[in-house]
Amino acid sequence: MRSTRVKRLLRVIIFLIIFAVMFYNVHGVLGIRSTNGSVERINTFYEQPENSLDVVFVGASGLYRYWSTVNAWHDNGITSYLWSTPAQPATAAKYIMIDVLKTQSPKLFVIDARLFRGSLREISEGHIRHVTDNMPYSQNRIDAIDAMLDNSKLSESANRWEYYYFGFSLYHSRWEEGLSPRDFTEKQSKTQGTLVDRHTFRVTKLEALSEPTDATAPVEPGMKEILDDLCSFCKDNNIPVLFITTPFNVTLEHRMKLNDVERIVTESGLKYIDFNDYFDEIGLDYTTDFYNDGHTNYSGMYKFTKYFSGYLTDNYTLSDYRSDPEYAYWDDAYIEYRRTFVELREFYETQ
Repeated sequence: MRSTRVKRLLRVIIFLIIFAVMFYNVHGVLGIRSTNGSVERINTFYEQPENSLDVVFVGASGLYRYWSTVNAWHDNGITSYLWSTPAQPATAAKYIMIDVLKTQSPKLFVIDARLFRGSLREISEGHIRHVTDNMPYSQNRIDAIDAMLDNSKLSESANRWEYYYFGFSLYHSRWEEGLSPRDFTEKQSKTQGTLVDRHTFRVTKLEALSEPTDATAPVEPGMKEILDDLCSFCKDNNIPVLFITTPFNVTLEHRMKLNDVERIVTESGLKYIDFNDYFDEIGLDYTTDFYNDGHTNYSGMYKFTKYFSGYLTDNYTLSDYRSDPEYAYWDDAYIEYRRTFVELREFYETQ
């Protein structure tokens, strides 16, 4: 009798293991498709050795279009990573940081302040899913989903919790539509999260920036609540953090909103830098360094990374790991980045 019960228990355990493996693989195939390398970048974050990252960036394209992890490594020996997704909702920042702290003890978090100048009405289902679909299953993932749904202005049909808790439930129709070979490939970043794509090589000539101003325009009340909560979370947990605004074709309205973000952050006792005020020091050129109004191309990315790497090295106690054989995989990532860069540059220059 006892042996029968043991056999039944073993069968249940085996079934649960098989179900878990199938569930994980189906989620990987039918999960959200990568945009701007988001899936590969975040998957690779979770493959980083424990406590190997000194700097972690949290935000949207205002970071991954500006910061090159591999150039910061090659030039300064900084180990950094971008937990960055397209149009990342501001609400996500706290939950991303909680997830990061499960495996890393960064000496600094860099937060994308541009997240807070917009409206909660701009948040879409896809923006949320790019965050939560890429998170491992955990209570923190559930908390992140709940918080982002509560803070969004999504329609009732797009606000269904099961779409986010079980990501593949929204994509099951792709079996019928047809899957591509890319859906079954390993989704990892070989360049440690640094983005190289067609926009990397595009050049758009911009108008001059708007003039600096001390005037402020209040951020949306919902955004202020999110920012206040994030600042309190960082202070209460003694988390080292720096809020930054990366340089872009900033309008007067943007400047006034960002001035309010700066006020909120600094009144909380935290640090904020608006790099629009350091355009010349960075060496940026309106005519060569941007691919659109809001983002740098490879030339601007290199200049910003070089400048900000120097700032981080001068102002924070960061280690230079370039002589440590345990970090040799960073050299491999830099080599892969250069190979990909040259290959794609040759391709797009002939288009």
